[in-house]
Amino acid sequence: ADEASLNGAILRDSVLDGADLRSAQLRSATFRRGSAVGASFRYSDLRGATFVRTNLSRATFRGADLEGADFTLARGTTPSTFDMARGHFKAPDPAASQVK
Repeated sequence: ADEASLNGAILRDSVLDGADLRSAQLRSATFRRGSAVGASFRYSDLRGATFVRTNLSRATFRGADLEGADFTLARGTTPSTFDMARGHFKAPDPAASQVK
């Protein structure tokens, strides 16, 4: 989905496993109780986005703009999930990050 625009979208219970969201416009989007296992958010604009109980195992955010994004309740992340991402963002709580 090259340059898809979902600015401000509220995505509840969405399954985005393996999705190619490269360069997507996801500013202020909210992801709740979903799954984005192995999804690519490379170079996406995720400024102000929020991830709540969303499984981000093997997802990649390389080159993404994460300024103001909140991953505190995201699940399945590791430090390498955010390699080469840009901006100041709220990192996942290690306890919340465990996939259950």
